[in-house]
Amino acid sequence: MKTLFLFVGRPHVGKTTAAANAVNGPTFSIAGPLRHSTMNMVDMNLYSFGCIDYAKFKRTKWPLFGDRTGREIMFDVADNYWRATYGQDIFVKLLWNEIETTLSDNLYANFAVDDVGFAYEIEIFKAYAAKSPYEWQIVIVEIVRDSAPNIPDNRKQLDWAAFDLPYELIENHSDDKDAFVALVRSRLAKYSSISE
Repeated sequence: MKTLFLFVGRPHVGKTTAAANAVNGPTFSIAGPLRHSTMNMVDMNLYSFGCIDYAKFKRTKWPLFGDRTGREIMFDVADNYWRATYGQDIFVKLLWNEIETTLSDNLYANFAVDDVGFAYEIEIFKAYAAKSPYEWQIVIVEIVRDSAPNIPDNRKQLDWAAFDLPYELIENHSDDKDAFVALVRSRLAKYSSISE
């Protein structure tokens, strides 16, 4: 059985940290193609010199783009190009293609997606998993953190527990990354073989 952990929550709560460090398997990002294309469009030097600081990119105001932040530009590009041209579900389709490519190696039982934000994404993952030659369990992992900054985000806050899938709510109250990762790992161990 393959396990797909879908991490949800507001920006800066620890989703990426948890996905990348607590799940024994590859981590994917729905926003990956958007991130790469937008960063390349805004400043090719971000890639040319290998100095990619994604968090800084999202906070920076870019004068050539009306002083919009990298995060705002990503929203613009996603809504006005990617989704308008290729459909609302294009990012999940691209990500599932990446997962299927990784599955061909059959090296992993666990997979993580660090940035799920919409109900339709969950439904698409369920549909793709149902058609897969592998048996899948999908687990929604919501990370919350009271001290997270209130950053504009185009995702609506949903009742993630209402989906017909296993659900874990994990509160991140630690500034100690190792302690947080250990907490997430312990909570997810019942779903799959997650080890150090």
